[in-house]
Amino acid sequence: MCKILLVRPSKQYAEQVMSYKEEMFQGGDSFDGCAGLEDVHSF
Repeated sequence: MCKILLVRPSKQYAEQVMSYKEEMFQGGDSFDGCAGLEDVHSF
């Protein structure tokens, strides 16, 4: 069984979050459940 670790957003993950956002845009995927990530320009 896979385990999921939930962590609070912090600047430690800023680069990963913005990279994820860019991949979503490039893939034409939806941002359902991303708490408005598609509307922000910076972490």
